[in-house]
Amino acid sequence: MRIKTALIWVAGALLVVVGGAASWIAVKMDKPWREGIQDIGGDCTRSFTASPVTAHGATITVDASPESCGYGFAVQRDISRVAHYMLEVNKGALQAGEMQVSVTAYDGHRKLDRNFRTLEAPEDLSGLSLPIDVPASTRLIEMRFVGRKGARFAVEGVRLVPRENLAQPGITGVVLYDEAMEVIQSNAFNADQLPSDFRERWRPAADATPGEARSAIKQVLRALGDRHSFLIDPARQADMPHVARATFVAPQWEMLEPGIGYIAIPGIQAGDRALRDRYRDAVLDALRAGHAQGVRGWLVDLRGNGGGIMWPMLAGLEPLLRGQTTGYFLRTDGSRDAWPNNTTAASADAPDLGQLPVAVLTSGRTASSGEAVVMAFRGRANTRSFGAPTKGVPTANAGHRLADGTILQLTGALFVDRNGKGDGTSVVPDESVRELGVGDRTRQAAVEWLRQQR
Repeated sequence: MRIKTALIWVAGALLVVVGGAASWIAVKMDKPWREGIQDIGGDCTRSFTASPVTAHGATITVDASPESCGYGFAVQRDISRVAHYMLEVNKGALQAGEMQVSVTAYDGHRKLDRNFRTLEAPEDLSGLSLPIDVPASTRLIEMRFVGRKGARFAVEGVRLVPRENLAQPGITGVVLYDEAMEVIQSNAFNADQLPSDFRERWRPAADATPGEARSAIKQVLRALGDRHSFLIDPARQADMPHVARATFVAPQWEMLEPGIGYIAIPGIQAGDRALRDRYRDAVLDALRAGHAQGVRGWLVDLRGNGGGIMWPMLAGLEPLLRGQTTGYFLRTDGSRDAWPNNTTAASADAPDLGQLPVAVLTSGRTASSGEAVVMAFRGRANTRSFGAPTKGVPTANAGHRLADGTILQLTGALFVDRNGKGDGTSVVPDESVRELGVGDRTRQAAVEWLRQQR
């Protein structure tokens, strides 16, 4: 009897402790479902006046230097109201740094859907808008304006406005989902690895919004397992680099010691043809200059290359790959399409460097088209790679536009090297190097190898 009584007391004490802890957590932890203004990040100069749910809207200013900070504003939603909202900014400007604007729907503790934009200074914020179709279960909508990298910005007339259905007429969530499933089954490289019931397994409810459908589509993309397929909803496409403003880090070269040159090949996202040509020409100019100064062996550093468009990278490196088959796209049916590697008018006056020794540097940040460049050198004579395995997405993506403007970027082919080797996983270097201690050990190992090739 005493044991039973003791156990009851222990159980009661545990309930008190657990209940107290839960209450403390409920009070102390950040809860996006709270109403009103919330400071985000560290100390900085900032102000928030008025409210985004009033006619004139809120005014927000942030000077995040040197911290990252901003504001969140949460509003409870009456589920009897419309399920379509627009976050609007009347006027404003981002003078420095980077900022992210987001609008997110929550059901209690659970995030249901989110739309966001990331912007870099200088940027006119006048007329900025973010739409969101919120699921019926949404209880709270949270808006965030957060500055990073020493951001300075000011916005006026910030409002969260209920709107009519943001989706195009006739394009329901289920219609969008069914269209996406057809595209995935017909085009995804790993489509045959999906479960046989994949269409029904992740099918959204009959009354699903396009936002809920996109969430369901993302689950199917994760199930593909290629780690490279993704979805861009119509609102987020405005966050993609504009072709007229796209920029890149210009490739730079240096002479490490007599006869050994070093060139870093960064990724490039620019969609504008003129910018792609500038990138290609910067690489070609570096190779010409190095050759003129007596470089007889090159380090090609791809450790920071996160991908983008592979063609300007390969076109710039053409003198080092002249006359060679650089790689292939391997399709689902087993067919292969060779990557073009031609001497063009841009490279016609560049020296033929195809026989020079080349050391290729890789890391876990080398991804996608960066991995394509790694594979273009794999199997080349007088070539050795150093560093760490690449990220593991050496695959080709293609965009497929759905009826509402959503873009499905699907992996449709694998990169394989000139010898037909490649399985869609990390490219392992010939010589693995662990970066420990002082100095760039990967580069040092590559230089030592190049010295032996003279």
